[in-house]
Amino acid sequence: MSELKPCPFCGSEAYHSCSICDRTGMHDYSCSKWDCPLSKVKIDEIKWQSRPLEDALKVELARLQSINERLIEDGDRLAKSYEIVIVDEEYGETYCIHCHKTMDNLIIGKSGHTQSCPITLHRALMEEAKK
Repeated sequence: MSELKPCPFCGSEAYHSCSICDRTGMHDYSCSKWDCPLSKVKIDEIKWQSRPLEDALKVELARLQSINERLIEDGDRLAKSYEIVIVDEEYGETYCIHCHKTMDNLIIGKSGHTQSCPITLHRALMEEAKK
């Protein structure tokens, strides 16, 4: 038998509540805390150990942490990716160093970043994080 998980409702220890386990080979458990709803029922070991919602939340948390790490890395890299380029003595122009789109074009919406631009990929990560 593996180490029993605590009660899913109150966190108390599991109580081995089976009186005929030796004959049947089945083991039933209840919560050891008397006022917990699971102290009044007998649950087999497989169901007691099963935590599908907790497992799903752990998977989702790991996914979001991975996305967050990638966003931080991308954000740091992208923050350094703009340069001021002097076109002539009167005007300076800011552009994306990755896809060479000028800020005027990006702000006005004449054309967005290219598909392979890291900014486009960063925005895709942001959308993925919203799911």
